[in-house]
Amino acid sequence: MLDRNHCDGCPLDGLYEHPAEALGDTSAPYMLVSDTPSRNSFMKGMLIATTAMDVLKDGLRSARFATKDFYIAPQIRCPHDPTEFTTKEKRLIQQKCREHLLDDIHEFKPEAVLPMGAEPSRQILGKAVKITKVRGILEHSSELKTKVF
Repeated sequence: MLDRNHCDGCPLDGLYEHPAEALGDTSAPYMLVSDTPSRNSFMKGMLIATTAMDVLKDGLRSARFATKDFYIAPQIRCPHDPTEFTTKEKRLIQQKCREHLLDDIHEFKPEAVLPMGAEPSRQILGKAVKITKVRGILEHSSELKTKVF
């Protein structure tokens, strides 16, 4: 359950009655952090587009994982068009939504967190990163108390 207090002061607060929450079995050992859901995916109750989900499932199967081994949480809970916001507002959105991710990690205690891209990596690690520098590299986060790939 999202702590709506984290939304206080967020430029997106009030746009959606029910922001996106983690999908899948939160007792799964691995947490995938997706990009911000599109409005279209969000309205269908999905965090990522159908074709992207199909590619993800195929990749997981080929690596001998089951989809039940993962749950997905979005890096930003409310879909929005980032071009409609100032840089300062976008940073505030990221800061407010990061609190939801931290709550999920502390509540569900995944064995590892796998951000799916540069922006989800920034949200998880709490700093700007070049995806080509961190992709596939194991890091133990003392803040999160888990591994980050």
